[in-house]
Amino acid sequence: MAQWARQARRDDGTRVYDDATVKERLARIAIEAEVSRLLDILGAEAVLRREAGDAPLNAAVDEAFRGGVVGTIYGGSTEIMREIVAERVLGLPRSRSK
Repeated sequence: MAQWARQARRDDGTRVYDDATVKERLARIAIEAEVSRLLDILGAEAVLRREAGDAPLNAAVDEAFRGGVVGTIYGGSTEIMREIVAERVLGLPRSRSK
């Protein structure tokens, strides 16, 4: 798919691959494929907690999975990024006081 995106041209002559959204989607697909491959290798034990005693990689996979979502909201960073995108990219009015 990435090879096709590098070669395909839009009506205006730009490459499909030069679109940031296309690059992001290709990256997500690659990441999800790699995660799926690795989880198939580890099997059901990948989600064992440290307390289980025999969790692979000392439960690092489980801990990363459970902490991944929480890490995005520490200190309100997700909300701040939404506000920045709304203001600068979408041109919406400022939603917080100065």
